[in-house]
Amino acid sequence: MQHVDQATGRKVLVLCPRCFERFQAGEQARGYASSWELARLPREFWERTVDGIRADSHRKAAADYLARWPPKKAILLLSGNVGTGKSSMAAAILREVKTRHRNLGRWYSVPSLLARFRATMNDDANESAQQISSELNLAPLVVLDDLGAEKQTEWACEQLYIAIDRRYGRMAPLVVTSNLLPEQLDPRIASRLQHQDYATVVRFSGTDRRIR
Repeated sequence: MQHVDQATGRKVLVLCPRCFERFQAGEQARGYASSWELARLPREFWERTVDGIRADSHRKAAADYLARWPPKKAILLLSGNVGTGKSSMAAAILREVKTRHRNLGRWYSVPSLLARFRATMNDDANESAQQISSELNLAPLVVLDDLGAEKQTEWACEQLYIAIDRRYGRMAPLVVTSNLLPEQLDPRIASRLQHQDYATVVRFSGTDRRIR
């Protein structure tokens, strides 16, 4: 359902509690044991918290995004060097949205998401492209992790543009992580992820923390 954001006057999509309960029930019927499995959040991120975000500016950006739901600016782009905490911050936000606002989002590794879309073209596919698109559309929050890590093809760019544009058009909450700078992304995608009225860009720098 939609309501009007009083701060911006813009219509935003809010999944009604009954619809979301049905959506969760359908996913749980597939055998997911926990909320984080249901959200498809990788196990390595199950314990991430906003308080654990190292940089003060990044922690504040996460807190600002979580202060109200849906957030005033629905899109959050985390951009910068490999291994600097972008995915950890996105995971912390996804977890906090569930804890604080009782909305369970969905986590998508971009290369894996595109692999799912490709698999729907097989004769023995166990899901359709429409089902995947419905997931992307219905989730109260979508995290697209590692945008730009996919093989750069016209088909891949189009699938990602459609997914991002649909959420952008409804101001549905979206967090995107990328090792690329915005200017290195597809211009159509970059335009939406940097819109000054509807998006916040958080920059990450430094060395890869995963390498000691």
